[in-house]
Amino acid sequence: MTRRLLMPLLMMAICSSLTVVHVSAQPHLEMTKIVLSQSGAGDPTFYAPYYVAQAKGFFREEGLDVSTDGVAGIQELTQITGGQAQFSAVTSFSVLSAAHGRPLVTVAGVINQYNVNVVLSNAALARAHVSRRDPIAKRIRALRGLRLGISSIGSGADTFARFVLPKYGMDPDKDVTLVTLGSCAAEIAALESGNVDGFLCGVPAPEQAEARGLGKLIINTMGGEVPELRGILYSGYYARPDFIQQNPQTVQAFVNAVTKALHFIHKHPDEAATISSQQNAGSDSAVYKATFLTHVGSFADGPVMRPEGMLRAIEVVKLTTPAAATLDPAKLIDNTFAEKAAKSIH
Repeated sequence: MTRRLLMPLLMMAICSSLTVVHVSAQPHLEMTKIVLSQSGAGDPTFYAPYYVAQAKGFFREEGLDVSTDGVAGIQELTQITGGQAQFSAVTSFSVLSAAHGRPLVTVAGVINQYNVNVVLSNAALARAHVSRRDPIAKRIRALRGLRLGISSIGSGADTFARFVLPKYGMDPDKDVTLVTLGSCAAEIAALESGNVDGFLCGVPAPEQAEARGLGKLIINTMGGEVPELRGILYSGYYARPDFIQQNPQTVQAFVNAVTKALHFIHKHPDEAATISSQQNAGSDSAVYKATFLTHVGSFADGPVMRPEGMLRAIEVVKLTTPAAATLDPAKLIDNTFAEKAAKSIH
């Protein structure tokens, strides 16, 4: 009788002790509520790690409560430098900030290809006698004399033209006409009306234009077709140096969650595509998913960053911000957290 009573008590004591060990093993997070500065809509790839980490509970597993602020574009810099947000993800913005004396440090890599692709109208393709089967040099030179829509001066599309075209013997101010239209949606409309011969924009606008039969994707930069931009650290989560120094456990937890999301994207691309498309209900889900699956290879397979990827980002940004030329790429990335996550998460 005594033995029968003692055994359950003994088991309870063992379980209780194991629970205490488990809890004590969890790191103490300096902050648990985190704001990620991003618009949270549009590009089916750019925001995917956040979508996946939320949907699969990876942030919660790491003890974090993460939300987004809905801020789009370069305003993210104001949110980060002002302390309203703790992380953001546009690498070129972090380089731009550093060039103006406000250094930001990238702690996890996400996308290693430049997200600007080129679409030409069916008529322009017929006149140029060019297709995706042609060498990349021929496809780029086929842009000579064309009217190409971009969102704005200084945008990623404008920078693409100014960085890439001269490498193929073309002057972006003389050999093409860059037409500023404000948005990718406006670029699609201009292509449909014939006001431009093509446009430069990030995904999924090129795929949307193709799905509507307005033209064809002729240069897939995000697919690595432009060698001068291949391997660029285009997207990576960055933060202020003082935040990183003061909140190392929180940063590690965030990078851990991002690492889990990147692994999930590569292991379960179909489910990741569905998760991402559900966050953009106003878009064609079939086109959205197809775009995601086409470009899934642009995601880093882990968070660890290569300095040469950041160097390439600096080379692009310095076209419009010459002060970026003086930056040391090694000082703009911190692989401490990414390397630890890569070793512990598989």
